[in-house]
Amino acid sequence: MRYQPASSLAATLCLVLACGSDEPSETSDQRAQPTEEGSAGAANGGAPSLSDPSASAPGATDGADDAPASGSSSDGASPAGADAGSPGGAFFVQQVVDSDAGPVSYLAAVPGEGLDALAGVDATALGVSFTGDNPAAAFGTSVFVASIDEPAIARFDLGADGLLVAGPSLSFGELGVLDIFYWRIIVASDTKAYLFDSENGRAIAWNPTTMQVTGAEIDISESVKPGFTLDPLAYFGRVSGGTLFVPASWYSDEDGASLGTAAVYAIDVATDELLEYGEDARCPGYMLATLPTGDVHVLPDNLFAEELGLGTEQSACSLRIAAGSTGFDPDYAQDLGALLSASGAAVGFVQGGISDGSGGLYLGLAQVPGADAGVSDDDLVYDLWRWDVAGATASAVADSSITGPLFESWNGSPPSFLLQPAADLASTRALGMTGSSPAEVSIPGNIVSLARLR
Repeated sequence: MRYQPASSLAATLCLVLACGSDEPSETSDQRAQPTEEGSAGAANGGAPSLSDPSASAPGATDGADDAPASGSSSDGASPAGADAGSPGGAFFVQQVVDSDAGPVSYLAAVPGEGLDALAGVDATALGVSFTGDNPAAAFGTSVFVASIDEPAIARFDLGADGLLVAGPSLSFGELGVLDIFYWRIIVASDTKAYLFDSENGRAIAWNPTTMQVTGAEIDISESVKPGFTLDPLAYFGRVSGGTLFVPASWYSDEDGASLGTAAVYAIDVATDELLEYGEDARCPGYMLATLPTGDVHVLPDNLFAEELGLGTEQSACSLRIAAGSTGFDPDYAQDLGALLSASGAAVGFVQGGISDGSGGLYLGLAQVPGADAGVSDDDLVYDLWRWDVAGATASAVADSSITGPLFESWNGSPPSFLLQPAADLASTRALGMTGSSPAEVSIPGNIVSLARLR
């Protein structure tokens, strides 16, 4: 795993679903994994916890053989993509507050169309809460939370009054799942989501509308490597043309070192078929970004960026899965260092990438600190650059520097948001990464997840 804690000062950002771990602890070289102290049990004046049977959807069997197939629905279940709230747009905000008993998350819906609607918003006064700081994520008008006490996922829905309310939950315990890690889950459509259970070499299909398993499982055992822990990073997955692309990563069971490669599962969302699994050692990375053309780009994260920026034989680069294809394009590998150098940048660490929804990808560029500078990873300053993919040019984004190592995208496809909590966690800088000039707002508190609800 190559993550920062959800409550870290890193610039963070998600994806389409909840994108949680009792994995073997990692070395300092791997960085800290997301924290696992908290449960995802809903709490809002007595709202049910994930272990409460009353939280289940009507008729849910939680993995029984007669669970409905994909695309079905049941009376009383709120579709994940339904427009249940009042007219107009709404944002989903997750704020984490530290308490004597540990971190507590507040999930809130905020009405509004522009990012300025979030200025001054206190999610603790508006939201439902749960113990822990696992990032939740939104799809349609619902929010999904992965539990770390039990193998279950809870859903919260946008009500007619514009507030989030606790909905049904789904347990995977009867399927032999022991833990659910939020970065191994993705909602791909109103009726199809996947839980990647690498310990058992499979991906389990479930329906986010009915909150029931569909009965379909996908065999991913071919990506298991002896001596390495497999981590499918559904958190960073993307859907393009009905195909779900999910990257994979590995780390050594002995010393925690990760493999310098890119790997992607291509899954037909309609049929749950693994269309292709491919690995490519030309460009290490697992950050996925889609373009309006349907192309999917695979880019390095901050750790790969730093490894490549410190004089290795490889360059930071982007691979491509062309629209309509399911595997890496063997004739395409964009050298990101060369791209930025040609645009006048003094290249150091290059990472990416966030789609702006109009043919551009945002990259982060940090200069290599001097040997005696005493700068840690958390102190690195990444300047944003926008890569015009079709034009093969890049341009600096003014006044967009981000401090901290991690450069991800919450909510996956546009609009995406870049988050940077202040050092004292009293506020969070949020950048809306749509278009050539990101909008910006300051939100009170430590915000760990932000997305559009509809």
